[in-house]
Amino acid sequence: GTNTFQLQGAGLDSKGYIKASGSFGRVFFGEDQTGREVAVKVVTAQPGETIDDLKKEGDFLITMNGSEHIVASSEVGYMEENPPRMFIVMNKIDGEELSSKKGSLSLKNKVKVLKDVALGLQELHNKGIIHRDLKPDNTLVENSNNKARLLDLGISEEAVDRPSDPSGTPLYMSPETLNEK
Repeated sequence: GTNTFQLQGAGLDSKGYIKASGSFGRVFFGEDQTGREVAVKVVTAQPGETIDDLKKEGDFLITMNGSEHIVASSEVGYMEENPPRMFIVMNKIDGEELSSKKGSLSLKNKVKVLKDVALGLQELHNKGIIHRDLKPDNTLVENSNNKARLLDLGISEEAVDRPSDPSGTPLYMSPETLNEK
């Protein structure tokens, strides 16, 4: 569901810790009230973004709950500060971004990852969503079974929308998107 509540301390209780900090957010690990291990991503709105823009990403994530191929959220909340922030609570998955697995996957596992990514994109497209920033850094590969899941739907668009500002990582953009820039 979508709730508003305050994160304690620097983001979580004393068991939480920062995993990573990227251009759009920070990821914390900790436990929820039931003792379940979770990852909490805290996203700060970029200049020009509003709380409604953040809620759009939250809606995409909630829409994808139950997906096998997308890291979806169990809860999304918002902090109406300046700038606005959103937090996304997800099950903690023991894995690494595909970009850090260079050279360590067998051909069989590379094919499995590719299939999982394609199935994740198909799930998004079936719901009318375009990822817009598909790249190895936005693909999580589980350590135990090499199952791949798509991450970071932050700049996703509904397929009926024609993005007014082509977004994504230029190295991984399609030629037609690059031509719009």
